Amino acid sequence: MTLRADAIKLPATGPLGAVSINALEKFDLIVITGPNASGKSTLIAPLGTPNSENGTVSCIDDKNNANVPYEAKGVQQSITFITSTELMTKFRDLNQALALAAGTTRLLHEQRLLARVRKDLSQNNQDLNDEPLGLNNFRNLYLTADRDCGDLLRTDAVYNQIGKRLAVRAGVSWNNLDPGAPEDVRIAAESSLRPQARSIAGFSALNPSLTALKRLPVPTAVGASGASCLDTATVELTGAINHANTLIPPKAAPNASQEIAQVAKDFAGNLLSASKSIKDVLDAKNVLRECRIRALAYLGKQDALSCPTENCPVCDGKINSAELQRSLNALGADEDAEGQQLQKDLNAITKAHESLTLKLTEFTSATHQARSEHKQILDAINRNVRDLHPVIGSNEAVVGSAKVLKDSCESWIENHNMTPSIAAIQSAQELVKLAEKEFETLQSKDHALNANLREAESDFTDLRLLGVALAARHKLDNFRWDASLDQFDANRRREAQRDRWLEVLKIMASEREEDTSTAKSGVVTDSGVQERFNRLLDLLKHHIGLQTLKFCGKDVQLNGVDASDTLSEGQRVLVNIAATIAVVGKVAGTAEHRPGWIVFDEPTNGLDEEGRNQVAEYLGGLSITDVPSQIVVATFDTEFAEKLITKAKATGRRGKHVELQDFKPGSTVHPKIREF
Repeated sequence: MTLRADAIKLPATGPLGAVSINALEKFDLIVITGPNASGKSTLIAPLGTPNSENGTVSCIDDKNNANVPYEAKGVQQSITFITSTELMTKFRDLNQALALAAGTTRLLHEQRLLARVRKDLSQNNQDLNDEPLGLNNFRNLYLTADRDCGDLLRTDAVYNQIGKRLAVRAGVSWNNLDPGAPEDVRIAAESSLRPQARSIAGFSALNPSLTALKRLPVPTAVGASGASCLDTATVELTGAINHANTLIPPKAAPNASQEIAQVAKDFAGNLLSASKSIKDVLDAKNVLRECRIRALAYLGKQDALSCPTENCPVCDGKINSAELQRSLNALGADEDAEGQQLQKDLNAITKAHESLTLKLTEFTSATHQARSEHKQILDAINRNVRDLHPVIGSNEAVVGSAKVLKDSCESWIENHNMTPSIAAIQSAQELVKLAEKEFETLQSKDHALNANLREAESDFTDLRLLGVALAARHKLDNFRWDASLDQFDANRRREAQRDRWLEVLKIMASEREEDTSTAKSGVVTDSGVQERFNRLLDLLKHHIGLQTLKFCGKDVQLNGVDASDTLSEGQRVLVNIAATIAVVGKVAGTAEHRPGWIVFDEPTNGLDEEGRNQVAEYLGGLSITDVPSQIVVATFDTEFAEKLITKAKATGRRGKHVELQDFKPGSTVHPKIREF
């Protein structure tokens, strides 16, 4: 994984004081200039070995994770940070870097380990009583553990380094542990570092309340709530009452404190009473009409009997037959306006009564639904108010969430405790959203605690496997021979077992040596490596002999002969820069060389003007495709720096120039920074 430097921070206790150079990640070339003793080397020191005295480097990795700390390793430093002294004194042996680029660092280590074991066994001839009976068993144990370790370096230092890394996460201490210690001691120490999923203190106690609040029985849509139905039913019932009020006056003005349902019932009764009165009038009219018809028929019969009369046979009152006929004719011709109006009024009152009765039924049903809904919400919130007490010792975020939710619940109870309403539903919905937000916030913090759990679990697996391998190695080295055997048999067994083990070691070492040689050869002959090396040499017009040099990793050869010691000081600088850049393109970002940068501290020392121009042309002309890493150059040579910047701009590289002034102890350093 490649790490690109983003910020260099110097400590306040250092010679330059607190200095920070930020926003470096997007730049491929960083040029730092200033006169001698201005602090250039101090500023770039963290890029080689970050620590509390030198300063720190925060990075951005290839997954765009920010603020990743850089931790230097020896193998990184050998190719990451190049000083002028290293360039000038001798040809740089890049054997280790080549092994790193080829992924053969483990093979080199195993080769050295096997050679040492073989040598130790070969020299163990003094005491026959020291012959180990279980040599083959321990050999097999070591080879099995060695295989299970995969690509890990088999060293006590790496074992303890992983232990310390796990201890930081677990919040415990890890003292350097000898893998040859008693097995129970080693296993107990390792087990204490087993990664465990973490949780914010108090989150688990608060979680039931958060879950309950997220699941409040609140309709997702206000329009689907019982309160909304009640609101609609109330409006419609009020309309029915108002309509009834236009048909008949109330017997008495409704009491202001009287519920609307009771008002509706009173109006329904009044409508029934009015309807009955009108029916009575209409019935009386019908009786009167029937009476008139009978009276007219009686008069007609009397006339037919030649006994005319003008008096009613019942009341003996005067009867005007002509008027009686006109009245009957008017009724027959639907000219009874009063009767017609009474019928219309009766129809309207009957319809209003039906509507009022229906709206009252709907209102009663909606009231029951809304009150049931409101009671469920109220009961659920009341239960949570009792449970929302922060746990002692809880995380500050948990305490804050508990308080916010408790206050919101109490506010809802205070404002919406009595009757159901749309406002109560909306407020409850906001309470649900608040609970969901607080849950997501706490869950995010909870997950952040375990962001590197998988990595820690992987480290723990590596630690256990490596511990087994190293413990087996220690047992193999320290196992004592059984003195109870017959002297002759012991001698024969010792010789046979030693010879067998030495042969196995010899084969293993030979295989690794061959694999390493093949892998390194593949790197040296890589077209990109050779092209980068030859590119600088092609610029050396005044050094014709150098253009025929062949880069071989450990040295440079001319016609098959090592020419490293035949180079002048200036030539050595040029060839070393070419060799370093050739390899760094393969090395940067590999497992054991994570930093994606290379630093040159005063690379032009020992070079004449032509040589400095050639280095500027070479470094400035390298694209990010040529070398997938940042290049940092610190120099007092401002002319060289400007030529380097000009070439880099023409190449299209993103660059930053950091200019330091003369440093005076006790003064504040203010670098001038510009982008190009």
